[in-house]
Parts: sequence; structure tokens; C-alpha cells
Amino acid sequence: MKSVIYGLFMVCIFFSVADALDDWTQQYPASKPLARHFHAMAYAGEDQVLLFGGSTATSSSTDETWIYDLSANAWIHKDPTSKPPRRIRHAMACIGGDKVLLFGGSGWEDIFDDTWVYDLSENTWNQQNPSLKPPWRYCHAMAYIGRDQVLLFGGDQTKVIGDTWIYDLSENTWAQQSPPEKPSPRHGHDMAYIGEDQVLLFGGYDADGYNDGTWLYDLSESTWTQQNPSAKPSARRDHAIAYLGGGKVLLFGGWDAAGYNDKTWVYDLTDRNWTQDANTTQPSARIVLALSETSMDESNLLVLFGGWDVDYNDETWTFGGGDYPVPVEPTSLPVDLPEAYRLSQNYPNPFNASTEIRYQIPEEGYVNLRIFNTLGQEVRTLLDVEQKASSCTVTWNGRDNMSGEVASGLYFCRLKAGEFSKTIKMVLLK
Repeated sequence: MKSVIYGLFMVCIFFSVADALDDWTQQYPASKPLARHFHAMAYAGEDQVLLFGGSTATSSSTDETWIYDLSANAWIHKDPTSKPPRRIRHAMACIGGDKVLLFGGSGWEDIFDDTWVYDLSENTWNQQNPSLKPPWRYCHAMAYIGRDQVLLFGGDQTKVIGDTWIYDLSENTWAQQSPPEKPSPRHGHDMAYIGEDQVLLFGGYDADGYNDGTWLYDLSESTWTQQNPSAKPSARRDHAIAYLGGGKVLLFGGWDAAGYNDKTWVYDLTDRNWTQDANTTQPSARIVLALSETSMDESNLLVLFGGWDVDYNDETWTFGGGDYPVPVEPTSLPVDLPEAYRLSQNYPNPFNASTEIRYQIPEEGYVNLRIFNTLGQEVRTLLDVEQKASSCTVTWNGRDNMSGEVASGLYFCRLKAGEFSKTIKMVLLK
């Protein structure tokens, strides 16, 4: 038998009612970083999020490296042999695979212009030394823009700046861009990848004060284009935005004229508009927080950590699964290829909130995994896809195809693959 790891991404279609379901969920990992603000986070591959630096109650700046593992709901403290100097107000962005780019920021006495790349698989920080680089700065923003490249805009050098740069990992080069139009010089803004080779920018603080401008950068055209949504968040700074998938970006928090903000907004590139997302539970109003994707594919959960809400904060929150459902992603395990079809009993069972369903298929083929109630009515289609031979785990969160919570009771899970069919019983208790 040959040991193989298959990377799978399954797309399921869901329907949801706007502003009907909660997307924010507070997580309670066993260990976590100290409460902090002015840190940075970025997607680091395979449902992993990298956190570096920040200011805590015991240190004005730190050089800690942490990884949040979404599937395990665990924060893991890393200890690479070399690392960037301690800092705050820096920026990080995914730059392809399991690598993250860091640039700039400030320390107790220094303001930085250094470029670093973190490699998750090697657990190494490597300083890059390109011949040309942006000037030193802090409170700038960076975002992945495809093809192992990162976009940087703006920041502060004791006065706000408004330059545009692209870093290319394959060439180890920074290149300043000269778009014909661009956002005003600012700091405290944020940016996020929004699909293809485009990045969305919102807000910040410029010469006129709090800003509510929405801008789109197109890498292929090397242009900034101001958007004119009919609805939008209030002018603000020190908020966070991240890519939801499907041409959507989420914004949370920030500092506006009324104070700290706890509103959640989603920008849809197709509609060119912002929509406020209503939730009954959500993080407290806060500023200088960090928000990250857990995938750069077409749908993903977001992770929020920390910030300042009149004190240093150490909460971990995830966003997604309500109004913004995410596709079920079977987790492929690094095991020998299975020799037979199998559907295992779900665990835990009975369950409350969610349960894991494990199955294996010995050859490539069509896989259908569905949940039924005691009347034989379909409740949820978990999978309906072509799949390679593998052993997988799927999580059912107790919701139906409309993303509504199902009632307590007995349910049946049926796997059909090729000529194989098997059904197991599951009990949901609330």
C-alpha cells in the first residue's frame, strides 16, 4: 500500500436568510497568547493562522510567534531559532502556500523597514534583503494579491503617507507602483484580498480625519478605483477586514467619531455594496484587533483575536456558518489508502452542537453523504462530489440545508459511493 495525502476541497451549495443567523462564535482554546493589541495575524496554510508581536500589559512590544489551528481549536506557541525584533503596528499577509510576509512596524525606540518571511512547515523566520524596499513605517496595511505577491499601501512616518508597493516572493523584490489615481495618504486603514488579483481597502485616518472611502486595487491593471456604495460603514480607523470568499470581505470594529465600534459589515464585489450583518452575539467593541482568513479559497471561516476594548483583550472568535455558510471540507488524513468502503459511527453520539462523521473510499468515484430525519425527509446534504480514494472526516453542525438549527432527536446519515451504501443512526440532544 502507498501512503498518500490528498488535499480535498468540496463545494456544497447552501441558501441562507439575510441577518437571520449568528456567524460569530467565541472559542475557548485551552491555552492562548496573552491579551494584546497592535499585533498582526495572517493565513499560514491548512486552516492555520500566524500571530506575531503586539503590546501586552507586561510588555510594550513582543516578539512572540503563535499559530492558531482552527481544526483543533488550539493556540500553539512556536519558538523559531531566529525571528524579527519585538514590535507593534506592523503588517503581515499570506504570500502563498504556508508562508507569511511581514514588513515594518515600530518598537520601543525603533521604526522598522525590514522584510521577513515565516515558513510554517520549517518553523523559520527568514529576513529578506531586497535591493529596493519601502521606507520605514508603521500603521500601514498589506494584503495577499495572488501569484505569491503582496500589496502594501500607506502608513505613518510621523506624517501619513500614500505610496503603493508590490512584493514578489519568487523574485524577492519590492516594486513601487505609480497608479494614476489612489487613496489619500493615511494610516490605520486595512486591506484584504477579494479574489482574482484584487484587493479591497477601507477607511483609515488622513489629513481630514476619519475616512469612509472604499477602494479597489487591480494588480493586472495597476490601478486604484474608488467604489461608491450606497451603504457603508461609518468613517473609522484601527478596524480589521478579511476575505470571506465569493468576492466578499468582512469588516469588524474600529474607532469612529462615536467611539469604539462593534458592528459587522460585509462588502460584496458583485453588488459593489456594503451590508451590515446582524448577530445576537459578537465580540465587544474594540480597536487595533487582528482578523485573519483560514483559507484563501472561495469560502472560509475567519479568526479574530485580541484588540483593545478599554483593556487588553485575549478573546478568540470565529466568523462563519450562519448567514455566511461555509462548504463542508473533509479533512484528508495521512494514512494508507483504504482497501474497502466504510462509514464509521459518528463521534460523539449522542451529540450537542456538532459531530464528526468518518468514512473511507478505496477508489476514485462519486460520493454522496446526506442526513435524513425519521420521516425519511432530507435534512442536509453534506457531500455530493467526485472524490479520490481517501479516508476523510466531515463535521455536521446540526443545521439543515437552509442553515437553520434542527430539533433534538434521531437522525440518519447515509453514505453512497459506487455500489456501496450504508446508513448510521445519530442522536442530537440540546
